[in-house]
Amino acid sequence: MTISTSWKIAAARAIVSAVIVGGLAFLMAWSQTDELKLLLIPSLTAALTVLATRLGAEGYMDRSKG
Repeated sequence: MTISTSWKIAAARAIVSAVIVGGLAFLMAWSQTDELKLLLIPSLTAALTVLATRLGAEGYMDRSKG
C-alpha cells in the first residue's frame, strides 16, 4: 500500500499547524510561568490535538480521494 500525494500534503499541513499552535500555546503559558513542565503540558496538548484532528480527519478524507 502506497501513501497518496494528497495524504502526504494533509500530513504536512497537520505538522505545520501543530507546530504553530503548539508554539503559540507555549508562548501563552510562558507569559504565566517559567517552569518547564507547566510550559510543555499545554503546548504539547495543543500540538497533539491539532495533529490528531487535522491528520485524522483531513488525512482520512483525502485518502479516499487519492
